[in-house]
Amino acid sequence: MISPLDTPARLAEIVGQEIRCPWLVACSATLCKKERRRARVRARPPDFRAIYYRFDGASRAQGIGGAGVAGWGAAGWPAGTGGEGAPAASITGFLGRGVSNNVSEYSGLQACLARAERETVADHPMHPVVIQGDSALVLQQAAGKCACRTAGLGDLFDACRRLLRTLRARGVEIRLQHIYREFNTVADGLSNEAVDEPEACGPRAGW
Repeated sequence: MISPLDTPARLAEIVGQEIRCPWLVACSATLCKKERRRARVRARPPDFRAIYYRFDGASRAQGIGGAGVAGWGAAGWPAGTGGEGAPAASITGFLGRGVSNNVSEYSGLQACLARAERETVADHPMHPVVIQGDSALVLQQAAGKCACRTAGLGDLFDACRRLLRTLRARGVEIRLQHIYREFNTVADGLSNEAVDEPEACGPRAGW
């Protein structure tokens, strides 16, 4: 005698229930790329002891085969905010034409490190410093986790590494963290402003 559980329709229903877990759904090919990404993206838990900086770069091609027009932006949040809400300080920079996106990203990172270095005093470590960006490659290179062999990045890379060494020599706890672009909207907006309004670039209130 055949049990109702043995019917093809019932078996298919049971199998479907077993494999319908959030992770498999998030990776399902039936979802579009944006939906799969949205299901995976998670925000980093905030550290309310830390001072936060975020940076981004933009390089836009002008016309077919046109050279990129680039700029960068950076923003800072004081301790106690967890990097949430409106930034207390920001800055933008215009880099001109023929500049790669990696150069613009490194320029934003350098601005964050330079301000963190300026705000510290030797032998008087401040709050922990968290610097975040959505370029995993730039952050891994700056942290020394992978090599930087692009000739055009040499000076910027060296400058960032020097600033990191200075901060750590002063006893500052500094963390370089990758975040998804969904959580880097302030710096992203600033970098695009730098490209769109080069005449308005420079430090703003608090920087």
